[in-house]
Amino acid sequence: MFPQLLLNLFNYPVNTKSVARRFWSALPFSGFWEVCSRTYDKSACHQDRATIPLKGKPVSGPENNSKVATVIFIIGGPGSGKSTIATRLAADLGLIHLNPDEIVSRLEIIGSGDEWLAAKGTMDENGAVPDDLLSLLLKIEISKHLNAHQRVFLIEAFPRSYAQFMDLTSICGYGLTISLDVSSATLMRRFMFETKSFSERVAQMEDFLKREDAFAGAELALYPHDNFTDGLVKVCAELKVEEFYPHLKDLVARKLASPTTALWVKELGMEMVSSVDHFES
Repeated sequence: MFPQLLLNLFNYPVNTKSVARRFWSALPFSGFWEVCSRTYDKSACHQDRATIPLKGKPVSGPENNSKVATVIFIIGGPGSGKSTIATRLAADLGLIHLNPDEIVSRLEIIGSGDEWLAAKGTMDENGAVPDDLLSLLLKIEISKHLNAHQRVFLIEAFPRSYAQFMDLTSICGYGLTISLDVSSATLMRRFMFETKSFSERVAQMEDFLKREDAFAGAELALYPHDNFTDGLVKVCAELKVEEFYPHLKDLVARKLASPTTALWVKELGMEMVSSVDHFES
């Protein structure tokens, strides 16, 4: 996987597993180091080995203090249009679109070895991986593109906690966060679709509520922190995409062109997209 340096040997509980070894693992570009652990599943009799992250540690040294990339986050409830907007922004502005859930799913389909075993072995009952592991998988994905000299990443449905935000922005420059603001009624109408059985409708509703609660929890964790909200733009995504997208694209492009300039627009509401005055130079 990556270069690894064994540090010590000890036992430490992680869910149903026991940590056997701890080591520093260097991601293949400047500024990314992770402390990881070699684990084993007791019931598997040492057959299910995996590498999981415990915490991150930036490499010291003046040559490694600069940010290696710029990240833009896009968040919103289920059915808010995150994938649609992220795909269009990535295509129009030449950004690298990353979806953490797709990264984990891809590991299951084409992955092998430590990365997939780590994800599989630490998933909760809903199939979610721990925050620190998800951050590490994102860093690995970013590193692959950095090797191709691609530097601006649009990450969908992320961060999901303040710890994830701090972890990634400690290494990558923080561009902005796009929050798609949609009412619960509209989200439900978009997310739900006609099914043939009552049990399917119940399962659909449970999935919607679970996703909506997860997003609400992420908002509660992120919004109290000024270093997050300084780059936050709330978008009224009740509107049709065609009504607000040109203004959002212009805002993102101008922010990337002048990264140190504070955001001049913090909300794209109905009254904002009806006037171009806020977007003219």
